[in-house]
Amino acid sequence: MKNRYLIIAVIVVVVAITICLFLLYSPRPVIKSPYSMAYDIERTYSAESSGASYKTVDDNYFFVDRILYYREDVTDRFDPEALACLLSKSMSRRTSRKHGSADILWEISIIRRNGPIHICLGQADSNSEKILNYWYQSGPCFQILDPIALMNSLEQLMKNNAKSTKVYLLSGENDFIKIDNGAIILSSGLEKFIGGELSIKGDLLSSVKNYTTEYFFYKDGEKTTFNKNTMLIDGSANGIRIGSDLGSTSSEKMFSADVWDMITNAEALYFSLNGTFVNGENFDYSFIVNVKNIFQDTAEK
Repeated sequence: MKNRYLIIAVIVVVVAITICLFLLYSPRPVIKSPYSMAYDIERTYSAESSGASYKTVDDNYFFVDRILYYREDVTDRFDPEALACLLSKSMSRRTSRKHGSADILWEISIIRRNGPIHICLGQADSNSEKILNYWYQSGPCFQILDPIALMNSLEQLMKNNAKSTKVYLLSGENDFIKIDNGAIILSSGLEKFIGGELSIKGDLLSSVKNYTTEYFFYKDGEKTTFNKNTMLIDGSANGIRIGSDLGSTSSEKMFSADVWDMITNAEALYFSLNGTFVNGENFDYSFIVNVKNIFQDTAEK
């Protein structure tokens, strides 16, 4: 009877160890769901601890600390949410093999509630007993199961979110007015429209009571006006001369990408000068603006 119980106990222990080993070494994503994005984090250092403690508004946070590509910091060229989604789908397995440090292409540092996570991807030597495609967190080391796919996806994410700058020159004229030195500057985080300089041909518009300058375009039959300037006077018989400076407008996001594509790639941008002479007569002059791309720089590796 005792032998029977002993055999059962051994079987239970073996099964328990097998299940533990299976769970311990079964594939798991680099980042487990659920998680919430954090864009700012508080670090606290103490003399008693060799590392830092971290705090943010949500205990289940995901924070991108730093991304190095060929030892160059490319953190600002990544969308943190897209990176989190990618890592939540990238599988790994715990390994007892030692990891190497040479020929590392990618080094990614992430902070979660359990502390820092470090991901290293590189060119592994098939003859080496060490691995180069791994991640670790305060002890355990996990081997990335499909490092080539992960590295290709990282390069695509970086390319999709690469910061770029485009500059377009604006000009145009008709029989009465002319504009020069206008510009559109499109860069990551800033869109700027510079109206340029307005010139009047002859003395036709030498004395006006009020006037308005504006740029505009049509989309789906609707007119959208921007960079609009209005000047008027009251109680004067002499009137005013039309100024040359057309001003500028800038913001983080003025228009959607499809509107900018329409304005910069087709004859879709218009300029108008309209108003009233001192004698009460109205005037209205407009033309299609010439838009020419003069500079383009995309920060791609």
